Amino acid sequence: MAEAQNVYQDDAFTAIVIGECGMGKSTLVYNLIGRPDNVQIDGTSPDGVTKQFNPFSANLRGTNKKHDKVLDTPGIGDQTVRLVEWVAMAEAAFTTVNAIICCVSETNPRITLGAELVTQMIQKGFLGDLDSARADEEKFELLCNAVILVGTKGNLATKKSRRAMEKETSTKFAQKCGLPFIKYVSIDAGEWEEPDEGEDEETPCLVLDPLQKHLANLKAMIDDLARKGKSQKEIMKYNQIENSELISICCNAMGVEVTDEDKRKMADELDVWRNTIRGVTGVFSTDPERRQKAVDCLWKVKEGIQKNIEYAFQEIKDSIVRGLIG
Repeated sequence: MAEAQNVYQDDAFTAIVIGECGMGKSTLVYNLIGRPDNVQIDGTSPDGVTKQFNPFSANLRGTNKKHDKVLDTPGIGDQTVRLVEWVAMAEAAFTTVNAIICCVSETNPRITLGAELVTQMIQKGFLGDLDSARADEEKFELLCNAVILVGTKGNLATKKSRRAMEKETSTKFAQKCGLPFIKYVSIDAGEWEEPDEGEDEETPCLVLDPLQKHLANLKAMIDDLARKGKSQKEIMKYNQIENSELISICCNAMGVEVTDEDKRKMADELDVWRNTIRGVTGVFSTDPERRQKAVDCLWKVKEGIQKNIEYAFQEIKDSIVRGLIG
């Protein structure tokens, strides 16, 4: 993996690309980072290709800015990446990125389970109390432009499907986010054609101009706010969702039925992941207060892991007892 350089400048700009497995996320990222020969992040593995939230230097705005950054992410629903782990990492990313790009295939113009989860996290995390947030027009304008639904695989879709994605699916996506609108961008491979059998396989060359133009406009909007003494983080602030509520959102969005006990265990696991991320990202901070908070989080991780081990041993014990009784 070619990680993005840790370069933080005033002109820096970051986007996260998310969505279900097989929606073309990594293909989009591969094109945004310039299609380098030494990086392989897309493919057709049945287990998925991306397993971590991987940062890459990218040309997000079509200006070849070397310190732009894009986060490639595991597909929602990847059986080798636990959902609570994905959610914890996504939440952490939402507090730092400038744009959230959700990929949905134009061959299936519906809000899939993964996209449903994203909409709920956006509504609950960024908006919270919708009535009070609606009064903040500046926040809504920024969020509506920072949340981008990208229609992928247009070359494989029918014209009817592509129209439905732009006119109907994007509108429904915005409504589920609690927003009056979101930006919809269609990404296809233009004149690119898939190689014939026997020829070297090649990742589709995507037409990025519409997306890059919008991201450039979004950056200009953010810069304009900065000149007024405001920051995107202050206006578009992500507030962490309470553990049990977020687990319920995940289960409902993914169509999973679990017991209250399982939800409690998942909430405890989510708490461990959240504290791990806070601890790891802050333990080496030069700010003593932040560093101490990070250490406190890591102690909570230790306690959470011990609790999970106790759960596991209790389940084994109960299983043995049931076997003896049976």
